[in-house]
Amino acid sequence: MSTPNRCPVCSSAQVTVEYPDEYRYDNAGLSGVTLVGDGVAVTRCRECDSTTTVVRDEQQLLQVLGLMIVVGPPGLRGEELRFLRALCGLTQAEVAAALKTPRRETIAEWEGRERVFRGAGEEVFPRLVLLKLYHDRVIRSDHCFLGKVHRDEFLSFSESFADRILDLLEREREPLPLSVRHRPRAKLWAPEVRGR
Repeated sequence: MSTPNRCPVCSSAQVTVEYPDEYRYDNAGLSGVTLVGDGVAVTRCRECDSTTTVVRDEQQLLQVLGLMIVVGPPGLRGEELRFLRALCGLTQAEVAAALKTPRRETIAEWEGRERVFRGAGEEVFPRLVLLKLYHDRVIRSDHCFLGKVHRDEFLSFSESFADRILDLLEREREPLPLSVRHRPRAKLWAPEVRGR
């Protein structure tokens, strides 16, 4: 790891480091993710002309994005399904088996869609399966980087899932931009709701 105020590529001290207030995060394969706060450092080197971006606690950020998707309103997008599958370390065939879908190709087709299901009713069983996979593969893993507040949110959502199913069935959603703020004192990424 390079020292602060040095280029991570050539180690030159001829750098500028910026901490943008908002940063469009494209590395997760999800559209519309904005990181807010001081969780991103962009280093530009005048000597080797490189630009390097570092996202603080990126593994936690990815798990928070997954949490936002699994506890979010209906309207699962293909890119979100693909992201959750990758976050959980599963193949398309493994997700198909968990969803009792006989063909791996069905998951590939869903991942290519703008919206996976036509309505909230079709999403109930898959949402339940995705909650279970997220719980088993992220929450209970040795590599869970979520804070207590995140785990509590997941637990609260999971415990009230039956009530939430009725709520999910009553409303549809347009894809919302995802915004995640870095909270330096708590040392964690926190979802920010925008556009509701």
